[in-house]
Amino acid sequence: MVDVYQIITDRICQLLERGVVPWRRPWSGSFPTNYDSGKEYQGINTLMLGAVAQAQGYKSPYWLTFRQAQKHGGIIKAGEHGSIIVWNEVYAREEKKADGSTTIKRGFYMKYFTVFNSEQCQGLPQKIPQTCQIDMNKGTIEMCEAVILNMPTPPKFTVGQVAAYRPSLDVIELPAMEYFDLIEDYYSTKYHELIHSTGHTSRLNRVGVVDGPRFASHTYSFEELIAEMGSAYLAAKAGIDCPAVTENSAAYIGSWLKTLKGDKTALLRAAGKSTVAVEYILSGRIPASAFQAAPRATA
Repeated sequence: MVDVYQIITDRICQLLERGVVPWRRPWSGSFPTNYDSGKEYQGINTLMLGAVAQAQGYKSPYWLTFRQAQKHGGIIKAGEHGSIIVWNEVYAREEKKADGSTTIKRGFYMKYFTVFNSEQCQGLPQKIPQTCQIDMNKGTIEMCEAVILNMPTPPKFTVGQVAAYRPSLDVIELPAMEYFDLIEDYYSTKYHELIHSTGHTSRLNRVGVVDGPRFASHTYSFEELIAEMGSAYLAAKAGIDCPAVTENSAAYIGSWLKTLKGDKTALLRAAGKSTVAVEYILSGRIPASAFQAAPRATA
């Protein structure tokens, strides 16, 4: 049986051990996109396919299965290897209660598929990628601020000496913009703390933010994974690149590796929670995915 959790965790750990932080926006131009539906992949699939595209130099954002390639009259080039994506499938089963009545229990389990970048194929109809929708008439600051306009009841912001989110006050503290070398650095940091703030009790009520001491130390690696992934996604939506790995981020690598190697489900769970946090900020509502049960580790 294929252990999808372990495969994905091993691949990310290999990158981290080389000093590469794969959620620092590994994709370029457009997000990894399903060739048939035109929908962007989400969560861990964005991260994994983006990392593969970066490593292999693929310019096309489009990915498809072997059968999809055949359907469009294409074939996979000889010697090419596919990449795994995962999908949560709903299951329902009837269970008996103690009083003899029955109830339907629903949950989720993980399925996986192998996909190929369109550049690994030949004979496919060509598709012109659509880049991220950026209004070029807006300045960088205006675009970056526009990303968070829909967030309901955002936290308060204050200028301070450090970058931190304080759950007890629901306040994000940031140094003034002029103390950052680049606007991109400032907004990547702001987005990181903003993702943390989605875990407040008045929003998504996420363990890791509401459990006080562990969050306050900023050494709670699982919550940091959520914030890092979410920040990278928001930065891409704003049309900016995340900065190169900073000394602060590099210091987290050892902790991230320990977390991932100690729990093979951590990466997928963090990716799922970061997706929910991003949806909450961009849409102004709590997404339905926030109420889904965690998937079972089946292949």
